[in-house]
Amino acid sequence: MKRFSSENQKVGRVGEDVACRFLEQKAFLIYERNYTKPWGEIDIVALKDKEIHFIEVKTISVLDDSEPWIRPAENMTPAKLKKCEHIAESYVMDKKVRGKWFYDAIFIIIHESERRAEVEFLENIFNG
Repeated sequence: MKRFSSENQKVGRVGEDVACRFLEQKAFLIYERNYTKPWGEIDIVALKDKEIHFIEVKTISVLDDSEPWIRPAENMTPAKLKKCEHIAESYVMDKKVRGKWFYDAIFIIIHESERRAEVEFLENIFNG
């Protein structure tokens, strides 16, 4: 299990936990978390209807109910998407995955003072 030391890492971990609960409510089976290679990481690997979904989680935290100065989706840059594609292809090769797979994203805003989270699920950013 990965150790999280910085505040950003702790917020990211909370976001991943929220994302897992959200996915489980949508009938996904969480298969693996934090699959890591030197060139990148897949936050969540999940199964639904016998298909693999690689899920990138982007989380930000705000102290109150105000609008955040940046939306989590804004952190999905073209360079980040290319990195996601590369690590997904690595996973497919390493694990000898057969069949179709999908890359999805979950964007989370944590409102700390209200202890609630906004979740946006973007399915099928790309697939293989």
